[in-house]
Amino acid sequence: NRKVETAKAEEEWDYREFGDPDANTLILSWGSNEGAICEGMDILAQEGIDVRFVSVPYLFPRPDLTPLVEDAETTIVVECNADGQFADVVEHDVLERVERINKYTGVRFKADEIAEEVAAIAEPSGGPEEEVEA
Repeated sequence: NRKVETAKAEEEWDYREFGDPDANTLILSWGSNEGAICEGMDILAQEGIDVRFVSVPYLFPRPDLTPLVEDAETTIVVECNADGQFADVVEHDVLERVERINKYTGVRFKADEIAEEVAAIAEPSGGPEEEVEA
């Protein structure tokens, strides 16, 4: 489609990345959630939970997220949508299941909400503690 090709040539289509690129937990989102997620990452870091956050600028066309999802142990899609449509699209694109954090009250996410939800899904840096036999 000519309009899409023109837009691709004139717009920045690459994603923005925040946090630890080597983290086991990847957060994907787009749009107005970016600020709250970045603030939530600070809270998570204080709890010893490192995450990588990728903010996608547009849903169509979108960058290939497959390598990012494949590198992560856990992928969490954060979106203000009852049905999780962005998560559905990501799962379709990368052929892997993702965790979902959805909010559909009409009010934006707050940093502490995101931190709490992500912490419930993600493991602290270094993975789970192993039991040592004596």
